[in-house]
This record gives sequence, C-alpha cells and structure tokens, in this order.
Amino acid sequence: MNQLTHNLVDNEASDRNLTQQLSKAQDDIKQNNVSTTRLLRNQSMELEMLRRQSGKDRSRIQQLNGSLTQEIRGIKEQIASKSNHHAFTAGISSYNNDWTGDTLVFPVVIYSDGTGYNPSTGIFTAPTAGLYVFYVSVQSYYQKSIWLDIVLNGSSKVTAMAYYMYESDSSIAIYQTGTNLVILHL
Repeated sequence: MNQLTHNLVDNEASDRNLTQQLSKAQDDIKQNNVSTTRLLRNQSMELEMLRRQSGKDRSRIQQLNGSLTQEIRGIKEQIASKSNHHAFTAGISSYNNDWTGDTLVFPVVIYSDGTGYNPSTGIFTAPTAGLYVFYVSVQSYYQKSIWLDIVLNGSSKVTAMAYYMYESDSSIAIYQTGTNLVILHL
C-alpha cells in the first residue's frame, strides 16, 4: 500500500502542479485576450482615423484636380488665342493722283495672315479682341502733298503727312515721306 500511497501523493502533487499550470495558462490567455482586445480596439480606431483622413485627402485631390484641369483649359485657351494672329501688308501698285474721298483703299494685299483687312473697302475689322499695331507710310508725288489718318470708328488716331516741295530757282522737286504708327486695343 505504500506504493499506492506514494503514487497517490505523486498524482496529487502532479494534479496541483497541472492545476497551477492550467490556472497560469488561463490567466495568460485572459491577459492575452485583454491585450489583443485593446490592440484590436486601438487598431480599429486608427483604421477609422485613416479612413476619414483618406476621404478628406481624396476630396482635396479631386478639388485640386478640378482646379488643375481648369487652369490647363485656361492655358490652352490662351495658347489658342495667341496663335490666332492677324497680320497684313497692303499697298497701291501704281501712281494715282485722283484719290479723293474718305477712305484710301490699298487694293494690293502683299501679305495676309488671318482675316480682318478688306482690300475692296480699305477697312480693317478686328476678328478677335486684342492689341493691334498699325503702321502707315505715304510719299508725296507730283506737286501733291498728302495727309493720311488712321481712323477708329470715325475718330482719327494718328496722321502721316508728306509734303511736296518745289524750289523754282533750282528746279529741284523734293518728295517727302511721312510715316506713323499706332497701337490700338480693338
């Protein structure tokens, strides 16, 4: 019986030891559950903060993208308007001393880029709003002086004058050239 008692004592000691180990393992599991729950709660809160921030960032990116698209559109329009140039050079190909009237028509178009000048009427109509540069050069000829105005809507902006002078005592005829330039916003 001694052996049986001894085995019983050993088994009880082993049971206590196992019970203590089981109790410690249960406490460790509870502690791990508490730590895991706390960690999971913290990560969930952090994930929710990141979702909110991501939504704000997405909204800001969409707003910036819209602004950038609008700026690009504006730049493209500026480029398109800059490439829409209008220029012309016109003149008279032969001598004419019959000119009288309100509008001197330059029927010979030497260069034309874009639209605006009508060689039949001598009138330039601005196809787009902007700054326009007009230059005029005239020369007196055969006992005639000339005054030429650049006119905007009936109002003279600049005048070019060229006088004819003849000195009878030296038989010298002096033909002068008159020029002028004006920049107008049309």
